[in-house]
Amino acid sequence: MRANESERRRAFQKNVNADLNASQGKRRNGKSWRRVAALGVAAAVAWGASTSGLEWNDVFSTTAAFAADAKKTEPSTAKGFAEVSQAEIDAAFEKLRPAPRLLLTDEALADVKKKVDADPRWKAYLDALKRRADKTLNAPPVERKLEGKRLLGVSREALRRLFGWTFMYRYTGDVKYAARVEKEAVAIAEFSDWNPSHFLDVAEMTTALALAYDSCGETFSSENRKKVREAIRDKGVEEALKIRGWWKRNNANWNQVCWCGTLYGALAIADDEPELARDAVRQAVNGVTWSMASYEPDGNYTEGPGYWGYGTGFNVLLLAALNSALNNDFGRSKARGFAETIRYYEHVFGTTGDAFNYPDSGGGKMFEPTAFWNARNLGDVGVAWNENFQLDAAYVATKHKVKYGTRSIDTIAAHRLGVCALLWGPIRETPLDLAKIDAGKPVDPSEYEFGNVAPKELGYVGVGDGRNAVALFRTAWKRDAAYLGIKAGAPNAPHGHMDEGGFVYDDGGVRWIVELGPENYHRIESRGMNLWGMNQSSERWKLLRYNNFGHSVLTLNGAPQLVDGTTKIVETKIGSSGEASSATIDLTPVYRGEAKSVKRVATLNPDGSLIVEDVVEALADREIKVERRLLTPAAVEIVSERVAKLTAPSPVHCGDATLCKTVETQSEIPSSFSVVAAETENDFDSKNPGVSILIETATVEAGKTATFRTVFSPVERTEKSGGEKK
Repeated sequence: MRANESERRRAFQKNVNADLNASQGKRRNGKSWRRVAALGVAAAVAWGASTSGLEWNDVFSTTAAFAADAKKTEPSTAKGFAEVSQAEIDAAFEKLRPAPRLLLTDEALADVKKKVDADPRWKAYLDALKRRADKTLNAPPVERKLEGKRLLGVSREALRRLFGWTFMYRYTGDVKYAARVEKEAVAIAEFSDWNPSHFLDVAEMTTALALAYDSCGETFSSENRKKVREAIRDKGVEEALKIRGWWKRNNANWNQVCWCGTLYGALAIADDEPELARDAVRQAVNGVTWSMASYEPDGNYTEGPGYWGYGTGFNVLLLAALNSALNNDFGRSKARGFAETIRYYEHVFGTTGDAFNYPDSGGGKMFEPTAFWNARNLGDVGVAWNENFQLDAAYVATKHKVKYGTRSIDTIAAHRLGVCALLWGPIRETPLDLAKIDAGKPVDPSEYEFGNVAPKELGYVGVGDGRNAVALFRTAWKRDAAYLGIKAGAPNAPHGHMDEGGFVYDDGGVRWIVELGPENYHRIESRGMNLWGMNQSSERWKLLRYNNFGHSVLTLNGAPQLVDGTTKIVETKIGSSGEASSATIDLTPVYRGEAKSVKRVATLNPDGSLIVEDVVEALADREIKVERRLLTPAAVEIVSERVAKLTAPSPVHCGDATLCKTVETQSEIPSSFSVVAAETENDFDSKNPGVSILIETATVEAGKTATFRTVFSPVERTEKSGGEKK
């Protein structure tokens, strides 16, 4: 311990207490009190608007104004998790590994070398990491330039660069990478701050510098080593500990990312700051349980697949660092829900390879390097099906210089945590035989010996904390098989949409029913719109992509879904091969005041056909104008009032053909189809080119019950060469 560390820590605590005293009104004059009072009003507004808002740090993280005393800024553990004491942390620190201790240990690198030698996919992946690292060597260091209120883009680029260069230095021993790490780290250390008003920015930047300092710090000049270490301490770790950050007890991705950054910074500087490090690690180990608790009991992730990669990925980094540095994650990795969450993640990808992108998840394919750790932790290599599949497909496509509806090795390796795939990915048990793959004829990689490690189950039902429950079904683990992802929950969930009962549908390699995904946060915020309010009248719900008019759901009497209603999946069946799978959702809570009861039943049949049935019971004193919306990227032809035809080209890996589905309503009361573009006249709404909304309209009489039934046929295939339909 440095001789003056205890004195410095006391001074630090004195400053925190001074801020706390100001927040309690003990300095009720001048600018300081006015600032605290203003923040208090803002916080009250934010709290009243939503107890699920994910941008509360804009209010809380810049001040300690809401802490009664310093002790209350420290989180306890969430229900179901044992609190780890300071004595337990101190005992673990007695076995603290010498640096490098954060992930890139000698043992980890030896494992990578074996993997690269044994599996050509990983050799290709390593080459891609090196190309990326070399390409950025001569780029100027990142600069402190905010986009709106965020520095996050800069922090993420810093993490991508520093993790990549640090790994290449450790793996190759080439000092050019360490020299470039030093230059970047010093530039970042000299920033005035890392934007604590949006604390994700601080967290990712602290993680980046911690990895760099831990593995390359020994090569820095003594002056630069001190500068980087003090920046990690002052702008990262202490910044996290002194604030009353709402994320400290939050159950979403902010909690995971921010505690991860705090822990990485603490472990990186533990040799020089042992007291601070032990305190920070204790708080992180206990604090992260608030988000880990949300996975219970079945692994479902409340914020959807896009934020699964973010929140779960940094949670994995946190646990992996505890094990690499202390050989002890205090049992956190064995929490049932967190251990099972990889099953949710792999089932949330459709047979097209695209994610069921609810609520604020971007569409398309995803590659999450840390998912390999989750599979290892569960003891089931095959459950990381999406990542294994994408690695296979990218490798084959790269070698044959053709695309298989996937991304290249260079693209998937460009992830800022891309190094993690190489650290934790498995060696392929059956090597790919490229000679058996026709370079001129695209082949589904799942057909050449990959099915032997695919998950066995054809479905997954996850409730988690109930705010975004899902039922995910498929007919087979093949690219041309059918898939249904459908959800329930509450619109005011973290990143929530008015999408209860919404679904996506794949068949024949095509996504027939889609989710639009989120708007660009900065674009909406820069217009002065409040994207994060979650009450019924919030501006968020003006956006087509967020309200029920932009989802494949019911709209009753033209009204929005109720944000405080929580819908539930009340019955499910996961079929085996050759059997149907189904889910029943009670949608009544989001339609209170418009209907007496609403229920949706979706059934995926083994031939790829889909039946969506809605039972709507009207109130005794009012009729219901019903709209049943379906969002599709396919070309839509209205064949008759109750029949529509969807057509789409076959994807490249399924041959040269036109695919068709017939959509027929078999509703028991008169209804008709119409089609409109998925856009509005509002200049704040995205235009969503190529997406149409097929709408069935009907009227349910007061006091009556109507059953609406829509049937999607099995896919029909017409070869473009003039072949017959199949």
